Amino acid sequence: MGFFLQAGPPALLRTPVYIVLIGIATVIVIVAGPDVLHIPHFDRIVALIDVFGLGAYAIVGLELSLSLGLSVLAAIFVSTVNGVGGGLLRDIILRRTPELLEPGAPITIVAVTGCAAYAAMTRLAALPEGLAGLLAIGLVLLIRTAALRLGLRTAPISGFAPPGDE
Repeated sequence: MGFFLQAGPPALLRTPVYIVLIGIATVIVIVAGPDVLHIPHFDRIVALIDVFGLGAYAIVGLELSLSLGLSVLAAIFVSTVNGVGGGLLRDIILRRTPELLEPGAPITIVAVTGCAAYAAMTRLAALPEGLAGLLAIGLVLLIRTAALRLGLRTAPISGFAPPGDE
């Protein structure tokens, strides 16, 4: 969010809870080493945390953007970047092709949908922000999980697929 809104130091540095959570995760990985990958349902746990992060960061970013006076469309853009940015950085750090840049289960579309739903709930239906936020994050969880379970995938724009993929 700071990239677009310059809201001071990152929340990571202002909120010790984030640093504590990162420390706990780091200790677990150092102590368990590669065995952490063999935790039952590890991939599902990581996917669930990833989906929750997508929704939470998108909705928090949307509310912050709206509170700073951005239009709804501008706020949805900024908050979508905020929501998908964590997964993008994770993939880069892990030296993987970012999931965001490949055809696969929808990410950006899901974030935009959650943000639009939140904006509609707070602006049109006048729901309290907390309730609308929980509902919108739940919607993101529901759509992304359904897409993964049903095997729904995005596709490259016609004419832009790598050779042999069309």
